[in-house]
Amino acid sequence: MQCVRCNMPLADGTETCPNCGCYLSWMSNPVYQTFLRKYENDKNIWLVVSIIMIAVGVILLPFSFGTSVMPLACGAWNIVSLDTQKKNLEHWRRTPVGVVDHFQDQGTNNIIFLIINIILAGPLGLILMLPPILLRDYVIKNRELLLALEYAFLHH
Repeated sequence: MQCVRCNMPLADGTETCPNCGCYLSWMSNPVYQTFLRKYENDKNIWLVVSIIMIAVGVILLPFSFGTSVMPLACGAWNIVSLDTQKKNLEHWRRTPVGVVDHFQDQGTNNIIFLIINIILAGPLGLILMLPPILLRDYVIKNRELLLALEYAFLHH
């Protein structure tokens, strides 16, 4: 384990960094660890399904340009959006700040992305959007605990 602020090596379970004073017990919280694991898994699922969308588009290309463009465009668009997910994950590995706010704001976006993905990629679009919807549900169900971890991190 190392401090997320100053990178000092620390013993597992250290609650406060002796070097910079950073509050660290949020890192070992099982709900927060589950959140990070789910977010990482969602990011990986997003990548795999997006690659499959692109492959389907390429396979359909010789048969129908119009039919192949939709999964190609959707897959490419989703891969580009992976950059934001990567940045969010890196941020949340360093700090619990902003998790709840981010996911509370995602309700409408998830529905819009779901509709667009289903229109452009059919069942693959639905598969792509289920994990983010379920992750948002997990965050909202654990809202109070996640907000408490954020508060403790900011005010310790």
